[in-house]
Amino acid sequence: MKTRMSKLTAVILSLVTAVTIAPKSPEKKEVQAATDKCYDGTVTSYSITPTYNEGWYFAPVAEGKYPGLILVHGSGSPDYLRYNMPSLMNKWVELGYVDPMVVFIPHIYMLKETQWGITDFGEYVSLNYCRSLANKMLDGSICNKVDSSKKLSIGGYSMGGSTALYAGVHDSDIFVNVGGLSPSWCFYSGENGAGWMKHGSDLIFSQRDDAHCLISYGKGEPVEFGQNATLDYNTITGNGKNRNEHFKFFEFDKSVGAHDVNVFKREIFMFLYYTKYNELPDMSIVEAACGNGAVPTPTKIPTPDTPTNVKAVATSTSHISVSWDKVGGASGYQVWRGTSATGSFTALGSYTDTSKVSIGLKDGTTYYYKVRAYTLLNGKKVFGDFSKVVSATTYAKPAVPSNVKAAPSSKTHITVSWNKVNGATGYQVWRGTSASGPFTALGSYTETSKVSIGLTPGKTYYYKVRAYKMIDGKKVFGDYSKVVSATTYSK
Repeated sequence: MKTRMSKLTAVILSLVTAVTIAPKSPEKKEVQAATDKCYDGTVTSYSITPTYNEGWYFAPVAEGKYPGLILVHGSGSPDYLRYNMPSLMNKWVELGYVDPMVVFIPHIYMLKETQWGITDFGEYVSLNYCRSLANKMLDGSICNKVDSSKKLSIGGYSMGGSTALYAGVHDSDIFVNVGGLSPSWCFYSGENGAGWMKHGSDLIFSQRDDAHCLISYGKGEPVEFGQNATLDYNTITGNGKNRNEHFKFFEFDKSVGAHDVNVFKREIFMFLYYTKYNELPDMSIVEAACGNGAVPTPTKIPTPDTPTNVKAVATSTSHISVSWDKVGGASGYQVWRGTSATGSFTALGSYTDTSKVSIGLKDGTTYYYKVRAYTLLNGKKVFGDFSKVVSATTYAKPAVPSNVKAAPSSKTHITVSWNKVNGATGYQVWRGTSASGPFTALGSYTETSKVSIGLTPGKTYYYKVRAYKMIDGKKVFGDYSKVVSATTYSK
């Protein structure tokens, strides 16, 4: 342990800056004012009870709801994230490689162990501060721009990388995307080791279909970080309890940098790109986004794949549900409808879900659908290819009952009759005391007549009838007949 920490000391001490206590009252601080329209550079402080669960956040300027992201700093100061992430996010969003997000930067104070903060980071995770912050993000009490319907992401580097991995396991129900970037030994250091997690079999992350986890390090970092990252990845993917397709492992070349911000910002970018596109970016893309030179326009526009497993299913006389499988990296989908497989189609709109209910349709009519995915690049939609065309036919309503009659048969009985409707399973009879209603359903019948009983002598009653047929276990009703009336005998 002492040997490992002494090696860390030589590299990281140069990065440790003075730790300042964040103010308890809300404040706003302008940092690196940006010209991009996504973020204006404003970073706002937050404070959650109990003491020391504090930090900062920044959000897109535009109104709307955005996914939430927590980025955890390493030993030392959070200032790199606090002062540089707004401008980095502006660049990455502008390039179309990262989605706009509300970014939270916790400040983990190094009070009990001022050199490395191991005790303080351990206290932060043991007190469930990550989950406390996530809950406040989702309920909108810190920032009302966080979309509570979207998955939460957490990433961090060095000690922050271990913190993110711990949160990904301990709170796998809430953190779906996890970035363990250049993680320290604190997360897991072997069976019954000194790490926070004692058993490899307990390293279980989110099982959701859209989960992602990146574990990475730089070859220019001290050898311990490569060993930590490798151990974490091999244990997680080898314990038989995770969906290994959700996990990626990446080694940055030695030339990228040591255990410093040159590696960290590239790791953060790769993590966010992976959660958006479901694949790791080429290093040319990483350098375009994270290099110090001018940002080039991407020569390769990432177009999404074609949606698969597209289905159309009628659910009523006027509704058809269209669904498809999620496309990795897609920002949304566009659904088109036509009345012919080869004819013209009309776009119904753009959606972020993987299903759409098409409404306002005609009964007994066949409609055709096709779907395409899109990504956003510089604020513009980049479309993939259309899916195959699928079709469905809305339920056909039965005809309206004809020759409906109502005639009194006693002081308390009226007989209602009608002609048989072809294809009908049964009929529903409604009664009221006014021609304009309201009407009450008397019940469903298979015959073509119904005796209405228990009536008041000498009173006029009004009736209407509709047919129904059973389709997919549902009653599909036709339109009502005209209203007819009869008056019970008074004597």
